[in-house]
Amino acid sequence: MLLQTPLNVSDTISELQATSSAVDVRCSQVDIADNYTKKKHVLRLNTLGGSELLLQADDADNMVQWIHALQAQANEKEVHT
Repeated sequence: MLLQTPLNVSDTISELQATSSAVDVRCSQVDIADNYTKKKHVLRLNTLGGSELLLQADDADNMVQWIHALQAQANEKEVHT
């Protein structure tokens, strides 16, 4: 799945829930979408299941924060209790 228009990461949760479904970010790859030139501050998330999402942050600092947070979740080990 490829979104042609990036989702803005500052949208409210209710707005995003109305237009999207849950995404499993475990083992996903996330980085700056260097080759996406239509909008600024876009990051790309490629999931293990083969989906690709483009997310747009408000500014460069916010984009880096999102990348770090998503990478941390992607690398987190599942805890069995």
